[in-house]
This record gives sequence, C-alpha cells and structure tokens, in this order.
Amino acid sequence: MTLANVLGLLGLLGIVALIIIYIIKPNFQQKFISSTHVWNLSLKYRRRRIPINKLRNLLLVLCQVLILTLCALILAKPVVAAEKAMEYNEKIVIIDASANMKAVNNGVTRFERAVSMVQDLAAEVLSEEDGKISIIIADDEANMYSMEVINEFDMLPYNKDVSRLDATFSDELQLELDSLLTDLSYGRVDDYCTFGSADIDGAMKLAETLLDIYPDSEVLYYTGTEYIDSGIVEVVDVKEEGEHNAAILTGTASINEMYTYTFAVDVAVYGVDTEASVSFTVYGANSSSSNPSGTDIVYEPVNVTCIANEVQTVELNTWIAAGMDDPNADEDAIDGVVYNFDYVHVQISVNSSQCNDVLSYDDSFYFYGGNTETLKVQYATTEANIFVNSILSAWRSELAYKWNISITEVPVGVEPETSGFDIYIFEHETPDVIPDDGVVILLDPHSFSVLNKDGLAMNGNIQVDWASRLPFDVEDPTHPIVKSLGGELIEITKGNTFEVTNDDLWDTLMTVSFEDNNGNPVTGTTCAVKNEKDSKVLVFSLNANHTDFVLKTAFPVMMTDIFNYFFPAVTNDYLYEIGETASFTAISDELEYRTPNSQTEDVFDSYPASLYLNEVGTYSVSQSLLSGRKMTTEFYVKMPAAESDILRVVEELDNPYVEKVPEPEDLDLLVWFAAALVALLFAEWWLQSREQF
Repeated sequence: MTLANVLGLLGLLGIVALIIIYIIKPNFQQKFISSTHVWNLSLKYRRRRIPINKLRNLLLVLCQVLILTLCALILAKPVVAAEKAMEYNEKIVIIDASANMKAVNNGVTRFERAVSMVQDLAAEVLSEEDGKISIIIADDEANMYSMEVINEFDMLPYNKDVSRLDATFSDELQLELDSLLTDLSYGRVDDYCTFGSADIDGAMKLAETLLDIYPDSEVLYYTGTEYIDSGIVEVVDVKEEGEHNAAILTGTASINEMYTYTFAVDVAVYGVDTEASVSFTVYGANSSSSNPSGTDIVYEPVNVTCIANEVQTVELNTWIAAGMDDPNADEDAIDGVVYNFDYVHVQISVNSSQCNDVLSYDDSFYFYGGNTETLKVQYATTEANIFVNSILSAWRSELAYKWNISITEVPVGVEPETSGFDIYIFEHETPDVIPDDGVVILLDPHSFSVLNKDGLAMNGNIQVDWASRLPFDVEDPTHPIVKSLGGELIEITKGNTFEVTNDDLWDTLMTVSFEDNNGNPVTGTTCAVKNEKDSKVLVFSLNANHTDFVLKTAFPVMMTDIFNYFFPAVTNDYLYEIGETASFTAISDELEYRTPNSQTEDVFDSYPASLYLNEVGTYSVSQSLLSGRKMTTEFYVKMPAAESDILRVVEELDNPYVEKVPEPEDLDLLVWFAAALVALLFAEWWLQSREQF
C-alpha cells in the first residue's frame, strides 16, 4: 500500500490531542444522592462493575485512536500501487537510404551524417545495462542492417541482423559502423543508397515487428525530408544549411510538322533563386547512306531564370534553333536541323557561388530512339502482282518509326540472291538453297523438294471453281501471326496444300478442307512457320492471284504480324524511371544487356525478358540477326523527380501501428477505509452508550 497524499498523515496529530485530553480529564465523578440506602446500593453496584468498566474504557480509547488514524489515512489517500512494467531503453533506428541522401555538402553525404549520428546514439544506448538498439536501412527495399560477428562456439564469422542488440555487441557494432563510414568516405555511397525512393512503408512494417515486443520503444528516422506530422516517430534532420540542387526532372522528344525534332526538358533549382544554363548536344544527327555516322551538333546554351522550387520547361526546336523559320535563312543553316539522331545529351549548370548544387545525378539527361535500324528485304517472283508490293510499301511507311526498310525487287528471269539480306520473299518459286542469314517467306512455292528434309511435304492441289468457298481454320488462335484472323470463308480456285511431317520444327498456323479430283475429302496445311535459332522460315501455299483472301483486311494484318513476329521491337520506350521494370522481346535467342556501371554484357535467361532498373544512366540491349549483324538499343533511366527536391516537406509520415496496452491502475482503498471508519464510529458509540450499565 502506498499513500497518494502523504501530508494527510498530519491528521495523526489528533491522536496526540486525544491523549492530552485523557491526561487532563478528571478521574472522578460528583454525584448527588437522596438517601444513605441509595448510596449503599450504588457503592455495591459499582464495586461489582469495575472490571468491565475498565475494559470498556480501554476499548473506547482504542476505538478513538483507530478512528483518528483512519481519518488521517483517508486524508492521505491510500492505494495499492499497480505492478509497474520493467523499464527499458530501446531505440529503433531507421536510416533513409533514398537518392537524395547521396547529396554531398563539404565532402560528406547526408547518408554519412546519418550513419555517424546513429553510431553516437548506439554508443550512448549500449553503454546502459538495459539499452538495446535496432537499425533498419530504408533503400528501395527496407531491411534490417546486418553486421559480421564471430560465433563464440566455432569462432567462425556470420552475419547478424542489427535487431535488438544489447551491450554485448557494442564493440562489434562500433567496428561495423566505422567500416561503413570508411566505405562511404571512399565514395561508395551507391552501394548503400538507392537511386530511387526509400521503402518507408517497409521500414515501418519492420519497426512494427519490434514494437510488438516493447510498444514503448522509441522510433527514430534519420532523413533529409521534413514532415509536418511525424506521429510517434522522431524525425532526425540530417540536412545542412545552404544545400541546393539544380536538376533536370524529365524530358520529351517530339517530331514537328517539318519532320524535325523538338526536345523539351523540365528543370528546377531547389533552395535558391538563381540563373541556370541548359545545354543541348546532339550526337550522330542526320545520318544517311552518304554519312552513316551522322554529325554532332552543339547548340548555344539556353539561359533560364529559376525561381526556387519552381519547375519550368526548356525547349529546343531544332528547326527554329537552326534559323529555318527565317525566310532569309542561309542554306547552311539546315545543318542545325535534326531529322534523326543517335542520342542527345542535355546538361544543366549553375554558378557555384550562387547555388551549392549538392546532388549531381540529375544534372544530365539523355534522349534515345532517334534512329532506326536498317533491314534489307529482297522480293523475287515469277508472276508479279500488286498484293505483295502493297504489303512491302505498307511495311516501309507504317513501320518507319522503328525500321528503315530497304527493298530490292528481283526482275523476272534474274536469279535471286541467297545471302546478304535480312528478309527473303520468294513468290511462285522455291530457291535451290534456303538462305540461312535471314528470314525466308515462301509464298505459293512451286516445289517442296528443298523443304522435305526440314519436315514439309506436298499434300495436294486445290482445284475448285469460283463458285466454291472453303473455310480455313486457324490452328492456334493465340499464335502472334494469326491472332487477328478468324474462321471465315475464302474463295480459292487454285493452290497447293502441304503436310507438316515434323511438328517439333514447324508450327501449323492455317489449314483448309476441300475435295480432291476424285471427290475425296482432304485437309491440308496452307500456312506453317519455323522459328529456330539458325533457321526462320514461313510457308504460305495459296496463290495470291487465285484467292480472295488477299483482298480481305485479314491479309495485310497477317503480313504485318509476320514482320513483327520475326522482328519485334526490343522496346518501344526509351525513357524509364528508377524502380520500374523494363520488358524486352528478342529477334534472336540471345539478348544481351549492359547496365550503366557494368563493364561487361550479361545475357537474359528467359524470354520475353524483364529487367529491374535500379541505376541512373544509359542501358543498352543488344542482339544479333541471322546475318550476324548486331543491333543495339539504348535507353535512359532517370531519378524520380521527387528525389531531386532535396528540401521537400511532406504533410504526414506513415507511422508503424502500435497496439497500446492499457496501463494497470492503482487499487483505491478509500472505500475500504471509509467502511472501517464507519464500523469503528458505531463501536465507539455503542461503548459510550454502555457507560451507565
């Protein structure tokens, strides 16, 4: 039992007053009697009651003392104190490892400052007997920080999470943090900080698992971001005064009505009003057959007045920049116009005396996708028609944004080439040797002898009149070549069907059912494809001049799908952001890629391939055609724009969920003492009432 108001015990002075009263109280009683007889009787009665009177008086005094004691205790507010939880000193530390923590001021990054602060905190916490510390690194995926310690049993090193470490590991943790700071001082901040945003949600989830054990642990978040409402988390600011950042946030490249390029970038300067200079350099511009490598063009820098923290767009219209909008422009000015390019480098710079640019990763920006790869196509036929020529023209125009298609038509009677092209189209004829350095498309082949060894054989001739319509069937509606076709009636007067004898090499795409000359039902293949690493062949056995299939919209759609099947664009995007996943398709079975900081190329394991993008800079994806010619596609990956705002203020910080356990309450004894007081008052009254008996 404890007393909430100790001063109430001053009421015990009443006992002293009671004793004084009893001391000064007369110990006799004056009585008047009427006769000697009554007196004798009274004396006789008192002699008989004296022992009981003494006990009653003693009890009466005891009751009065207890009453005064209870009154004093009631004034002192007696309670039975609840059992107190064991006190402990535990810190849960979260270190922001996002891109803005790479900001360098006076040779020290924000991340270094955060680690140094945590090291000091760890030394303080672990110096206490009950001190414990946990460290969480919040990069693109939050994880408990781990350190190498020695197993005391086998004396072998192992990695241990810095989770609820006590004083036992104080020395090991200090050595680990010293080693980390050494790595950072050698410029290895990229090994610990992501180029993207921090996984704060994941970090808070990890903190929750620790708070489940001790809900009152203190959570500290070391970051350069300011939060208006941080909740239960204590935000430790690691940024310094005078930190600024000039940044290129994103960019777009577009082709205007003059078929020339316009480049635009969004720029901002955070923390200070200043003048900035944005420069554009185009590499490999306007390449052609006469100038395959193109020309490098350096434009005059664009000066921009930047208001702190405001985003504005800087645009370079190469037609206008070259002065071509001037009617009196010099003919040589056209050299500054950009029709195609290898890549464009954009750079922002500021006066260092006015702006302390502490983050360099967003000072540059690159445009890619301004050039198309050339594909050489040979078309050979013994019976010219407009249908295939129309398809080739459509390829050249509609696919111009991805490919530069060069078409060579072989005159009738001239022997076609069997090497040196990326696509070979043979119509109404079959070469003696199937080319192996490009994709081969056989339309209405007159002979299958060269294909017999590859698993195809002539099946039958279609001979029907114009009044007959035959349904053709799509064997696999999900196949990329025939995915847009449906089962419909086509009109055929003459053609061939064939049989696939090797299903391991060939995919049957289309079949048709008809009656032969003897009236027997026949089902034959009209379209099949082989897509092997060293042999890519498509056979379509119908004659374009003897079927209305070529008049339907399905025919050009299928021909375009054939092109995209053999020559898919590796990627249609040339700009990504950190944290995104890029997907790639492959022309060949081997697709190589290189990240910005890698020295060698890696090969994807499976296709379609995907790559998680976690580095700022230029990535390249390469593959080889059947001819052996290597094609390379480059694209740029930028930082998230939010990370460039190194002084950003966020409304609210998501906090870890903590289930509050109600604190045990003290047991108030006032009622019980009051009940005892009432009982004693009653007893004292009863004893007083028995005085005359």
